[in-house]
Amino acid sequence: MNTKNRALTLVSIFLLVGFVAVSALSYWSARQSLSEQVISEVVPLTGVSIYSKIKERLMAPIQISALMAQDTFVHDWVNEGELQPSRMQRYLAEIQQRNNAVTSFFVSDKTLNYYHPNGVLKQVDKSHPQDKWYFAVKQSKQDYVVNIDLDTRDLQSFTVFINYKVVDSDGQYLGAIGIGLSVDSVTQLLDENNPHQQFFIFFADKQGEVMLKGQNVIANPINHMSDITGLAQHQQALLSREKMVMQFNLNGQIAHINSRYIPELGWYLMIMHTEKPWDSRIVKPLLFNLLIGFSVSILVIAVVFYTLKRYQRELEKMAVTDKLTGVANRHGFEHIVKRMFANAKTKPVCSAILFDLDDFKQINDSYTHLAGDRVICDAVALVEDVYGRVDTLARWGGEEFILVLPNVNLPQALKIAEDIRQKFANSRSLFNQQSITFTASFGVVQQQPGEDLDRFLLRLDQALYQAKQSGKNVVYSQ
Repeated sequence: MNTKNRALTLVSIFLLVGFVAVSALSYWSARQSLSEQVISEVVPLTGVSIYSKIKERLMAPIQISALMAQDTFVHDWVNEGELQPSRMQRYLAEIQQRNNAVTSFFVSDKTLNYYHPNGVLKQVDKSHPQDKWYFAVKQSKQDYVVNIDLDTRDLQSFTVFINYKVVDSDGQYLGAIGIGLSVDSVTQLLDENNPHQQFFIFFADKQGEVMLKGQNVIANPINHMSDITGLAQHQQALLSREKMVMQFNLNGQIAHINSRYIPELGWYLMIMHTEKPWDSRIVKPLLFNLLIGFSVSILVIAVVFYTLKRYQRELEKMAVTDKLTGVANRHGFEHIVKRMFANAKTKPVCSAILFDLDDFKQINDSYTHLAGDRVICDAVALVEDVYGRVDTLARWGGEEFILVLPNVNLPQALKIAEDIRQKFANSRSLFNQQSITFTASFGVVQQQPGEDLDRFLLRLDQALYQAKQSGKNVVYSQ
């Protein structure tokens, strides 16, 4: 058995034995892995998704209420003594109709009148429980307060009221104004983000009262966070931070809860997950893996060997190829030149052209670096047009290129260089509908008997230097 087959056999044995061992132990680690994935990835992403959808649905009524609070009509009407209440009535009716709102309102702090599109409904009274919302808004440090009014006929539907403070240009508090919009069921939104019912999702206010909740996967009714066994002692910590993830004991099971403060509502979004000892997401994959493990292992061995070999070739190609032009880079070209010099006995004639694009910095400065990249790529294409091949062309550095010409003597090399020079001078690069002219200077040498690579490249560089000193856009040889 040769070394390659021995290695393949050993890899196969280790893979199969390892697979069996890992499969036997995977259940115990899979539970922990699944739990960590749910807590670190699924739960946060679910929270972000729900938050973004809630924010999207509430931004419109919040912005409308903010514009109403800043409306100079409202400020002037109040400061003028609230004359002609019908004017405010028409204003609120127009806002309600224009924005398809359930209602719109304004409560004056001076008269305590509750203005509505249908007229003055009443005067708010601090002693009435149903009017406490107004005085809470007045005492709030926030610009607005969101109030949720559940429909007693259908607990799945609700109305969002945006109560926005009205403050005039002098900083005087004038009252509260806003609209009420009918929003699709939040519980439906919560359940849409919980298709497998693996979470219990709910909203809680700053006192821990459950305001809205998705499908209850917990046996006992939940109206307050303290109703969840084991959570009461952690309530204060969860409601004192903008974000928090914690673990607690729920009736002997490990439960995780992720909290996120929703400033637009003034509530906390809570996503709770309880670990199940025999989760089908663990058991089914385990049985499936055991069933197909051996056949998959064989395929994996073949794929691994094939993939490694292919990637190795790609990495080798990337190491010797210029990314912009697709020709060889300096590292790759050194291998080409060394092979040519090693074969000097069978291929005694070898010439090379080293050319550099003239005033290339000016092209970059005038037309941007992207335009400079276009010029470089066009130059390579023009070399291929003249010489017919670019497998011995390399980007030597920046805008400098070297073209090795095997079996080409100096006069022939000079002819090729001159043809390329003229091709450059008579061509244009197009970039963003701009025509860019460019030229290059060329140094040409032929390998001398017994000359090594370093000496050859030195003479080539000197020839290019002389071409530059001779006024550019010229061909110079040594």
